[in-house]
Amino acid sequence: MKPTILLFVALLTLASCKKEDSNPVQQIVSTATVTDYFPLDNGDSWVYQLYAADSSLIFIQLNDSDVVSVIGDSLIAGTSYKIVNSSYWGISLYRDSADYIVDQTGWKFFTIDNTSEYLVNQYQPFTDSTQYNTSVVRNSDSTCTVPAGQFQARFVVGTITATKPTTPAMKTRNYYLAFSKNVGLVLKRVIYALEPNYIEERLIHYHLALKTN
Repeated sequence: MKPTILLFVALLTLASCKKEDSNPVQQIVSTATVTDYFPLDNGDSWVYQLYAADSSLIFIQLNDSDVVSVIGDSLIAGTSYKIVNSSYWGISLYRDSADYIVDQTGWKFFTIDNTSEYLVNQYQPFTDSTQYNTSVVRNSDSTCTVPAGQFQARFVVGTITATKPTTPAMKTRNYYLAFSKNVGLVLKRVIYALEPNYIEERLIHYHLALKTN
């Protein structure tokens, strides 16, 4: 079942990907651009296998996949965005804003240079609990293995902390996103807002303007 309310999208590093401390780190300057890791050219596409898990974090493969494609451009209040269609989640809009990938609401998803800053640092109130959401970007790449192969990926590491968790498993949870240079998103974990459940997507294959796998 698809989640009706989501805190954020993120990815698994347990078993298949190496994780490190999630505290903000000293800023570095990269020769790559943010869109090398988060491609947004029309016609770019990715296919992911879906997995699900409860608080045990034992992921089970689902009989479903997600096809993600950059399908065009959209102009909102004079600002141009790329239209990204997901067969599982629907339409999202993204753009490169001063070396940050942001959506139409201004939510920051990724950067490669400003790794000393939080991408997200806010409270998210719900009916029966308040949850504190933070995320940072690692300042170096780590190995991540998915069905499409083994990639060096830059990680977004997030933490959700509930002030009044309904179960111990809901107290503190992590989410992840991993982006590989000249590939894009290779793995992500989705966190349910009010349930200790997860959905994960692992890259099967991708197509970019200059590379196909």
